[in-house]
Amino acid sequence: MTKQRRIAVMASGGDGAGMNACLYYLTKQLERLNFEVFGIEGGYDGLINNQFVKLTSDELIHSINRGGCVIRAGRSARYLTEEGRKIAAKNAKKMAVECVVVIGGNGSFRGMLDGKPYGLTTIGIPATIDNDIFYTDYSLGFDSARNANISLIKALCMSTYSQNKIPVVEIMGRDCGKLTLATAIGCGADYCIIKEDSVDLKKLTTKIAKTIKTKGDALIVAAEKNINLEGFADLLKEKTGRDVKVFINGYAQRGADASGFDRELAAKLAFECSNLVNNKEYFNVVGVKNGQAFHLPVEEALKEPNNTDLGLYNMLYSE
Repeated sequence: MTKQRRIAVMASGGDGAGMNACLYYLTKQLERLNFEVFGIEGGYDGLINNQFVKLTSDELIHSINRGGCVIRAGRSARYLTEEGRKIAAKNAKKMAVECVVVIGGNGSFRGMLDGKPYGLTTIGIPATIDNDIFYTDYSLGFDSARNANISLIKALCMSTYSQNKIPVVEIMGRDCGKLTLATAIGCGADYCIIKEDSVDLKKLTTKIAKTIKTKGDALIVAAEKNINLEGFADLLKEKTGRDVKVFINGYAQRGADASGFDRELAAKLAFECSNLVNNKEYFNVVGVKNGQAFHLPVEEALKEPNNTDLGLYNMLYSE
């Protein structure tokens, strides 16, 4: 019998729905290719701590619907050091893994390059609810987070409307407005605040006040940490005379059930990744364009600029 080849897979950075489905489909395909698959618990920190666990598709099948990540995602301060990267590479070599598949975002992909001089071979799969890995149309978790936001906002708006209050909802994505914009469009928000567009809060509150006077209410959706939302709420309350409530969707966006779209995306990305693993085409990352999976060198992927659809944003929400 041919000796099994061995790989490991980790989820680095923030977790998100679709990661579990990706783990399942990747493991299932690699098992067919006669690989033994290990998970690394806790991302790069787990690699430094030698936290390897055996993965099988039979066990992972039960988790494909779940949000979050069953092998735990995480960031690592120690991996930012030379000593940490040396230990990580040493542990991968000791486990005889040919490659570590990194499921994560931009920081995780930069970690792939950081480990290269120390002999750590990697392949990347994009997963971030912010969808701020710009070489690919979609990253795992984005669609599920958008759907979760729409459901949460629908519920809270039923209550705020009943109580004659104005909702301001904070969405994750401090450096990229894609999730906030997609959420705003999906739930019919009246106003959307993202980093890519500078906002004059006094002018904005005047516009919102006019909207409230005309239609009786308003829904404002804002990306996290771009403005002081509590201060904005106070300003809006003073302008309108209405009670204004700030809601933070927070980690509910990460832990939502995986959408059908994210499950299918997970399968496409996993299959493309398994081909790279089998052919030893390391230091590539996979993605999708126009529904088709593809790959490119991680260095090229990290050069892609922010491509938030400002044309659509300007048509709907620009002052």
